[in-house]
Amino acid sequence: MTKTSTSRLNATVRASIARATTNAHADLFANTTVASLDAIHTRCAAWTDNEYKTATDILYGLLADCLKLYDENFINAKDAERKKLRLDLTAALNERGIKVQSNTTMLTMFIRYVFNSDRKRANRYVSVLTAAKSHGVTHDGLANWLRDNGGIEEVRRQIKKSEEAIKKAADLDKSKNATLADIETNTAKPLATFEFAGATKNHAIFLARPKLDGTVDVVAALLDVDDTIYNQLLTRIAKQNLETAHAQNRDNAELSAYAKKPTVERLAA
Repeated sequence: MTKTSTSRLNATVRASIARATTNAHADLFANTTVASLDAIHTRCAAWTDNEYKTATDILYGLLADCLKLYDENFINAKDAERKKLRLDLTAALNERGIKVQSNTTMLTMFIRYVFNSDRKRANRYVSVLTAAKSHGVTHDGLANWLRDNGGIEEVRRQIKKSEEAIKKAADLDKSKNATLADIETNTAKPLATFEFAGATKNHAIFLARPKLDGTVDVVAALLDVDDTIYNQLLTRIAKQNLETAHAQNRDNAELSAYAKKPTVERLAA
């Protein structure tokens, strides 16, 4: 074997050893890190099963006790007793630096007094307790109800989702009523009038194709429109009008925000 061949072989061997060493270090690093994470995970599991669970159970118990006191004492109290309690709690909370407004509910005052909390935290707990009551849950079933529904934050998320759904439904109903009013108005003053043989029912649907000159061509017609199709179409028109209104509101908000900017900022934008 020549000197050159021996040199090349030695280089190859050194490279192989270097790669093996690098791989060994990488394996050791990964194994050590994972082992450390396993140890932390074990501690976390113990905390979840013990301290965290205990803290959560205590929190649920405190909320249940507040709900019990509210339902069994305050709700059944006489007016004079309620007024006196409100005055005393208001004074006590004010001494702690917690302001109470005239429209603050007593359940909120109970929560703020017990937890010595700010308004945001109190509202979180009160919204959950109110949701529980709306589902017929009493103080003795509150803890299980919260666990079954994923805890306080999940219940609050569902409340928000429900509120948004209710608002959307209300907005759609409002848009439907406005659409019906427009139809009544347009019945007296139609958007357009043209002759079409065969249209004898209460409603007909015409499929029109817009043209570049701003006119439209009627390309198909549904002359027998039943109530199901009519209501579906009415809902779709109402949704379209609602989307248009929302877009217009967003545009107006942007324009308003832009107008409030100093002149220099508007020019820079």
